[in-house]
Amino acid sequence: MTSKFARAAVRLESASDPCQSSNCHAGQVFYNVGELGRGLSYGFDTSNLPFLESKAYEEQHDNPFFQTGQVLGDLGAMAQGIFESWDGGLKVEAGLALAVLGSESGVGILAGGALAGLGVAEAGHGIFVANQANENLQQDLGVLFSRGEGPASSPLGYPGRKLEPVGEKTDLYAAARDTAKRQGKNSPEAIQARKSAEIEERVSELLTQKGDKIMSYGDGNTRKLLDMPRGVDRTQACDFVSLTEGGKFNLTEVKASDPEGKKGAEVGEAINQLRNTYSSLMQKIPDAKLGEASVAIPEGTGLEVGYTVKGNQLWEEAYENGKMIQKPVKVGGQVVTVKRVPWSS
Repeated sequence: MTSKFARAAVRLESASDPCQSSNCHAGQVFYNVGELGRGLSYGFDTSNLPFLESKAYEEQHDNPFFQTGQVLGDLGAMAQGIFESWDGGLKVEAGLALAVLGSESGVGILAGGALAGLGVAEAGHGIFVANQANENLQQDLGVLFSRGEGPASSPLGYPGRKLEPVGEKTDLYAAARDTAKRQGKNSPEAIQARKSAEIEERVSELLTQKGDKIMSYGDGNTRKLLDMPRGVDRTQACDFVSLTEGGKFNLTEVKASDPEGKKGAEVGEAINQLRNTYSSLMQKIPDAKLGEASVAIPEGTGLEVGYTVKGNQLWEEAYENGKMIQKPVKVGGQVVTVKRVPWSS
């Protein structure tokens, strides 16, 4: 019996048109138009009401028509925000003028004040929507064009490329072995490196138990898998690239606290590693579908300053419009998750 992994590999490897009949082609066209409309609605709505972001995006973020619709929705919301800001400003001016001209009567002051208040509310909403739409637009454009292709590509499936797994579980201990040779096997550095390798091995076991097929063990093998340049930065790739039974790619970076425990897991570095890996994955396989981007940390380990976990999602502090806010960290359009690994040192 053909396994799910085998079928996923066939999808990655195949470049053939899965649909030959005219009816099928017509149905695909209607489907693509529908996805364009869904994306437009989703982009417009989430620029006005950011809390509406849901699983719908995670399920459709890889569809180029949905992505294009989102961009159009973002632009529409931005135009709405700009108009509301302008119209609100006019209402404020008119309200103030009415209040001044009608200052001899309480009715004029009340009417003018009400109009000005309405203008302030409308302008404030417009500025909020325009800023949110601009943020969404930058993100959605990045996702759309990180594929290396847009909706003009074949709507009946993208040409895939086959990947062969690189490395094995023992490779996770390569850095620990090197450190032991240089520093001595009982040195603090060697002990910490060995602990990190043991945590990575535990994560690899959890990925396998979940049903993933691990495509790379350790950041060095991830670089080999995706043909990433080594350069001088040995931490530019994430620790694991794995393939789900449904053919999606999961990216996982493992982080523990520093040896002295003075600061939490360096999730800022992990985010860069995940983003670098995602970018390289999309360059190598433009039709790759992202399942999850996650940071795995041992239970009881905190996060470095500036980051927090809400549910299982990673959020970061950022300055916007002169104010400190918190927003979810995203890779490939998806919120980065934090997985706490059962661990006893």
